[in-house]
Amino acid sequence: MTKVIPNELKGLTIGAIAGIGGGLMSLGGGTLVIPLLMGWLGLTPLQARGTAIIVSVFSAATGSLIYGLRGQINFEIVLWVAIPSFIITPLAAIWSEHFSARLLKKIFGLVIILGGLMVIFRD
Repeated sequence: MTKVIPNELKGLTIGAIAGIGGGLMSLGGGTLVIPLLMGWLGLTPLQARGTAIIVSVFSAATGSLIYGLRGQINFEIVLWVAIPSFIITPLAAIWSEHFSARLLKKIFGLVIILGGLMVIFRD
């Protein structure tokens, strides 16, 4: 007989994994939460992305506070990265609705693989 794990417990577990990944390696929304939401809770790719973005607001805010208190933020770079991100993110979110779930999963997997390779092979 298999036990059914309630979605609330799954959600708390996903949050704990995102917190550990976010705090240790700046992983969370995209890398950890989206695959877990899709695979474990059965969300569509668009639902998983939307949910993960909201989750990342909270983890980013608390992580930023800790890193900021320890002087580990380069605010000049934050400005140059945040401005285009702030402008392009809503456009890309709207654009993503025109992709099939299958294509979104493939693009997401490719981005994760390429990002991992960049981390492994950087100087």
